[in-house]
Amino acid sequence: PWRWSLVYSGDRTFPHQDGQTAAARLVRQPEDGHTYVLRHEPEGRILTGTPTSDGLAGVDGPARGNDLLAPLPADALRLTVHAREDGSLTLVSESGLSLTLGTGGLRLTEEPEERLSRWILTPAYSGWNLIFAETADTEAPQAIQYYASRFTTYSHASNSSFILNFYEVDGDEGNQEEK
Repeated sequence: PWRWSLVYSGDRTFPHQDGQTAAARLVRQPEDGHTYVLRHEPEGRILTGTPTSDGLAGVDGPARGNDLLAPLPADALRLTVHAREDGSLTLVSESGLSLTLGTGGLRLTEEPEERLSRWILTPAYSGWNLIFAETADTEAPQAIQYYASRFTTYSHASNSSFILNFYEVDGDEGNQEEK
């Protein structure tokens, strides 16, 4: 017999057909005080706090639709957005480190100079570009990109390596994998 049902896709606890649940949900725009993981969609990589030669490593972040599947990788970097009056934002980890651009590239820094931790969001095709505020008005603004298996910064260009998305993580919903 024929049967139908109505499913509210905004319910993160609702399992996918294969039983997997969401650890984080894609948002249109990040909000002040909320916590997110950053994902580079074309490569399916999530930003981590693991340093590389000039940036931070990425880790595989499987997604289905608008969801990152649970559990999140243990090293997925959770960042809380702090909006500033000038329209920029800062991104701060659970351990209080700020995402910065400075000597050595993209880093997590304890108590950085304010100017080194300010980012500007600009819309991009299917996501956002995160541009380093200190360089936003220059001929070669620096932006976060995923390149050569790492998150780093480079002179902004209109290509997919610079497109990032914010996935909101709420409380225990993003339970991390056990090591």
